[in-house]
Amino acid sequence: LFYTAELKVHYLMMALMPLAALAWLNMRGQHRMAPMILLGAIMWFFVLKSGVHATLAGVVTAFFIPLTDKWGKSPLHSLEHALAPYVLCLIVPIFAFANAGVVLQGLTFSDLLAPLPMGIALGLIIGKQVGVFGVTWLMVKSGLARMPTGANWLHIYGIACLAGIGFTMSLFIGGLSYSDQTLMNEVRLGVLSGSAVSAVLGFMVLRMASRGQVAEKAPMAAE
Repeated sequence: LFYTAELKVHYLMMALMPLAALAWLNMRGQHRMAPMILLGAIMWFFVLKSGVHATLAGVVTAFFIPLTDKWGKSPLHSLEHALAPYVLCLIVPIFAFANAGVVLQGLTFSDLLAPLPMGIALGLIIGKQVGVFGVTWLMVKSGLARMPTGANWLHIYGIACLAGIGFTMSLFIGGLSYSDQTLMNEVRLGVLSGSAVSAVLGFMVLRMASRGQVAEKAPMAAE
């Protein structure tokens, strides 16, 4: 909604019809993918016409693919595994090639500290840690979720750090926000620097967590 120049509400209302049909198929435990993909495409068209970025229709469609159908199988996992090779080997590399180039000519360290790249980098480094770790902590403490077997809070913090590796979505939002190429270069710089720090930090934290587990198991094995 915030990145939409002109919102056409009636198209958004029309998009609710295929959305309702997707919800109905989900509740029935539908196992055939063709009807759900067709409804998702119809919703995509209405969302596109509404002025809201049509990518969101794909996100919403994915939420309504049944995790378990009436036969006990998982259409969601099947679709994920079927799409994975095309996404990893074709779509993401093309996206990276088209969007990730940073012009390094004349770049100085002070450019990293400019408001736009610094804000994006801190959003990835600090924002992801606070969001992922904070929500996980609240859900576990409230009883809505439980810790994975064998995991501790240092593991969760390491995963929260790794969540700061932003690429496709960060560049996508940057492209919606700024049309000026100079500003987009700053966006890319912030995304890449924030992602690099998050990757190193996450690796170090998870390495510490794994060493702690090895140290705990050693005395037990000796006993």
